[in-house]
Amino acid sequence: MSESVTVVSDAHRDMMKQLARRGVEFREALPSPPYQVDIYVPAFHICIEVDGPQHGKRADDKRDERLLEVYLLPTFRVKANDVNRPSKWAPDLAAFLQKHAKTAAERWEPCSMKVPW
Repeated sequence: MSESVTVVSDAHRDMMKQLARRGVEFREALPSPPYQVDIYVPAFHICIEVDGPQHGKRADDKRDERLLEVYLLPTFRVKANDVNRPSKWAPDLAAFLQKHAKTAAERWEPCSMKVPW
């Protein structure tokens, strides 16, 4: 049996610190088979992905589509190099959260039995 190993980079840790400073409650590294989301924000039923150099647009788009299709989970992406420059992403994240706030509960309901957490 293979074990899944979670690697949390400095950028991931920094992003979690940035969110905590802003009062955003989150959970980290949640399995959403066949993927694992970097950061899950339960109040909005969204995930935040920190994209390092290994990320590619095509694979990320496919992943985002799958997370939305299976878990009704919209994805917000932040480049690892921008994590400590919140002026590059914080306004967009605020708008993203606002956009998805009203539908969070109705999106969570049908997928709550699908997630292993």
